[in-house]
Amino acid sequence: MLFAVSVVLALLVAAPKKDWEFTFKLDKLIERVDDATAAPVDVTRNLAVWAEEARAENTGKLNALYTSFSWVCLLVGLQVIAWAIAVL
Repeated sequence: MLFAVSVVLALLVAAPKKDWEFTFKLDKLIERVDDATAAPVDVTRNLAVWAEEARAENTGKLNALYTSFSWVCLLVGLQVIAWAIAVL
């Protein structure tokens, strides 16, 4: 039973995710650079802001994956102990 639950949790951790935020909205920034209306400091700041927004958006999801993986490790460890006890 513990192993089955750990397999399900491991699959949830390993499954592809669709709602992660890794991209930046570069079309407007490229347009401003091409029009010479954006200084390099503006470009750097915008990229930093977008990276921070993506980090904040992903933090909760990543923490949930860490928690699930911790449960996987604990459950597999308990299952190994249960198997060892059963064999002895």
